[in-house]
Amino acid sequence: MVTASDTDWPVSRRISGMSCSACLFALILALGACNDPTDIGEQETDSDSGTGEPDSTSGGVGPSTSGAASGSSVTTTASAGSAGSDTSGEETGQIEPPDGSNVIFLNFYGVILFGGTDNAPADTSSAVSGDLSPYQSPLKITEIVASVEAAWSGINVVFVTERPADGDFTMVVITPTLSNGYPEGVQGVSGLDCENTNPNSTGVVFTHSSPDAATIAFNISRMLGQTYGLEPVNADSGFMNSDFMLATEFTDACNSTFFQPQECPHIGCAGGEQNSYAELVSRLAARE
Repeated sequence: MVTASDTDWPVSRRISGMSCSACLFALILALGACNDPTDIGEQETDSDSGTGEPDSTSGGVGPSTSGAASGSSVTTTASAGSAGSDTSGEETGQIEPPDGSNVIFLNFYGVILFGGTDNAPADTSSAVSGDLSPYQSPLKITEIVASVEAAWSGINVVFVTERPADGDFTMVVITPTLSNGYPEGVQGVSGLDCENTNPNSTGVVFTHSSPDAATIAFNISRMLGQTYGLEPVNADSGFMNSDFMLATEFTDACNSTFFQPQECPHIGCAGGEQNSYAELVSRLAARE
């Protein structure tokens, strides 16, 4: 699904300051049948350039989301392709989480993505294709990663900034390259994997219009939430809030989903509701 403050389902009023009429356009653009990968985009109209000067500040908190093989609808389908992309600039490391955590690769180095079913190790994506440039503010990377790790500290995941040498992993590409004809202001794209059936989801966070570390971190967590089957909800306190307000956590309470009928099945709440944190724990486990 696309994460956009006025390009997709949870069309934002908060980040871009756009009205919900723009959201309807995004909603039409993004929704499809519930058994295909869905992309959801997040959009913002920040006047800063995503290629801004490096920022040496640290300590910001905020997050955004990722893709799926099956279990949701396709918003924008990238052109078909094959694996074998250029991973220039990336480091490769053997990742062996001591507790078997789910591995999430935050790719700041650029990559060529091919269209198709999400497959992070093969660099294919259901939402984006093309040559994505490296993130251009390297001094912010430590701050962004720290913010995302803090947001997911209670959930059994591990974040790495080196490409895993093998095994399953989810990848979020952080890039200033706005691709696939998405309009200015789109902050990220990822698949909505309703029941987390794909262990190799792929998502993209665009930094061209939202270069500050807090917003990038927010978008990473939100995109990841989508890859684990989370939809936007009518609450202002968590990452999946339908107003795209910056947040630092996933809400641990039942809130009504933004779309009716909802795209995905949810657990532990009444029909039409979602507990974002509890659902992540049910699928990924809590960190011990």
